[in-house]
Amino acid sequence: MTDNTKECGAGVQGAEVASVKWEGIPALELRAGDYRALVLPGFGGHLISLEDGTAPYLREPAGIAAYLLLPEAYGLPVLFPPNRIDNCRFSARGLDYHFPANKGGTFHLHGFLYNRPWQVDRIGPAAELELSFTSPRGGEVYRWFPHPFKARLCYRLEEGRLSQEISIENLDARPMPLMLGFHSAFALDDRARDPASYRISIGLGDALEKDQRQSAGAKLLEFLRGKIPEEKENIWGQFYAGTYQDREGRAERGLLIEHLRTGKKLRYLPDEQFGYWVIWNQNGDDTFICAEPQTCAINAANMHRDQDLFGFRMLEAGKTFCAKSLITVE
Repeated sequence: MTDNTKECGAGVQGAEVASVKWEGIPALELRAGDYRALVLPGFGGHLISLEDGTAPYLREPAGIAAYLLLPEAYGLPVLFPPNRIDNCRFSARGLDYHFPANKGGTFHLHGFLYNRPWQVDRIGPAAELELSFTSPRGGEVYRWFPHPFKARLCYRLEEGRLSQEISIENLDARPMPLMLGFHSAFALDDRARDPASYRISIGLGDALEKDQRQSAGAKLLEFLRGKIPEEKENIWGQFYAGTYQDREGRAERGLLIEHLRTGKKLRYLPDEQFGYWVIWNQNGDDTFICAEPQTCAINAANMHRDQDLFGFRMLEAGKTFCAKSLITVE
């Protein structure tokens, strides 16, 4: 649970948040030393880039046309609910939920938060930013997801460190479904020059095989040994979160990307409450990899009569879910 009045954190000397434009769109840029992170409040509260002046760490859109075509394929978009809802519907606690069809017409994909305007609630004394999205009773989202709720995002940037806190507050007198994830897209830009320039380790546990469309290939398990996909190798799977060992022998959760030419290491440590991974690279695009943490499996609400087997849960009336994640570069 989280205190609704809690701020992002203490100030960081020499850091700031600046109002800028990206492709003519109002944006906020978090700055700390050489590090920059760009957020689009009016487009999903979307953090679309993280870089240090020498390399991008998140996949960035080439421009507004590319972004609008597939906004969820860049940066750290919020998915609520994440991934796919088959037939655009499910039932829980006696309520039937009917979502709009998108991305193909037979299912709903990626939820309601990644492409709607968020409000800027607070700009901190350093590189700190708080945003929120409120779905009121009777609002646009309410007609599909009939619960008033409030989502909050807090980002704090330091040199080599981006922390993220997200909370979902149930403003209803009834329990509501809680299904949350991030379509986290990490850049592998140097592969164009050298296909063997990265080592990637992902904390994959046992693969889920209940849905053959999302079955896990054996090659994906090689991430446990630091192997990355071959050139143009399509990857698409879903996994329990697990651990990997880095080169110093430390057991870790999450994602580790090692750039072998520069020696830099990026670590992505999602909150432990994100118990599932989806791994994706857009039909074999080897210039990036999406390592997507989710609180539940794909289509969890429809996967089994006993819904909580796959991470589906209800958030009780008046309660708040809170999760903290971290990206570091060293």
